Amino acid sequence: MAEIRIDSEQVLVHEILQSVAYKEFKARQLHPKIDREKRAWELILEHRGQFTREALNQVFDVVDHFEGYKRCFGSLLATPNRNLIFAAEPELINQWFEQLLFSGCEPGIALNACLKKLRIKGASKGLATLLLYLSAPDKYGIWVNSTQEGLSVLGRIGELKGTEWGQNYTEFNKAAADFKGRHALQSQEIDWLLTFIASYVESENTHFRVDEDALESEKVAVNVEDEQDLDDIVGEPMELRVMRWTPTNEMGVVALFVEFRRELSIRFPVIEIIRTRFPDAAVFEESSRGYVRRYIEFEFRSSGYKSHIKSNRKCHYVVCWDHDWKECPIPVVDLKQEISVIMAKA
Repeated sequence: MAEIRIDSEQVLVHEILQSVAYKEFKARQLHPKIDREKRAWELILEHRGQFTREALNQVFDVVDHFEGYKRCFGSLLATPNRNLIFAAEPELINQWFEQLLFSGCEPGIALNACLKKLRIKGASKGLATLLLYLSAPDKYGIWVNSTQEGLSVLGRIGELKGTEWGQNYTEFNKAAADFKGRHALQSQEIDWLLTFIASYVESENTHFRVDEDALESEKVAVNVEDEQDLDDIVGEPMELRVMRWTPTNEMGVVALFVEFRRELSIRFPVIEIIRTRFPDAAVFEESSRGYVRRYIEFEFRSSGYKSHIKSNRKCHYVVCWDHDWKECPIPVVDLKQEISVIMAKA
């Protein structure tokens, strides 16, 4: 990963706002995002007190989906999390929405009530603050792990501990508002910017180090994530030897690759190294000529490779679970399809 050093937050934000990644986001996503969020709030008002599974799916799809099939919020509004919410009684779901958005309580009080007394599995701080944000974007920020981490990288917030959700959200929301005001940003771009910083910027003493490839990519992957406890976020039931559920993230892809690498249509009997920078692994591929050294990038979705498309580093394969980018310029090992074939033969 090529990195550049930046000595202040002001210069860092300037560099991000001048980057190819941000300009692509602003040109293609920002205004549709604003429109989708307004529409989602209109749907919430329309269905107030009568939320059904169908109505909630409509709200979640409107706010989450863009450009047809892509999603903004990762696991937060993904099917496994939605199913956890839908498992609750409709009466409780409607009471939860009413308390959070229409009770007239201070946000901190409403948040504590929803995440403690009226707790619904799958309805986390991320969903609650997303809904508050939809109700008043200029007043509330979206508090998820990625936006909190972005503020932490900037040194604007410390660790938020415990389950005093209201107090923690007040602290988070103030830090996010200060960041927005300091750089004259729109409310609707804060979650993208903070998630970008969390994903591609590291703080080091008195300066920052930034992933140069991410700045220069038109298709940088930015998902506003709020990962839950392990027992809350799982995929579909499927016996995969080392896993009982389909993966929901890149780490699951790595685990499945290690388990099935000798049985894939392209065999990789030797793993030389797995690391945390691009490309993710060096392996040896079995071929008629013998063993050939190859570089692999692991992605949950093949479209995640777009963030590396302009890198000069050599990469031979993308290994993924969800092959959603059929135009990927390098070969893709589609584990979902390949493992299904392997397990059918077992």
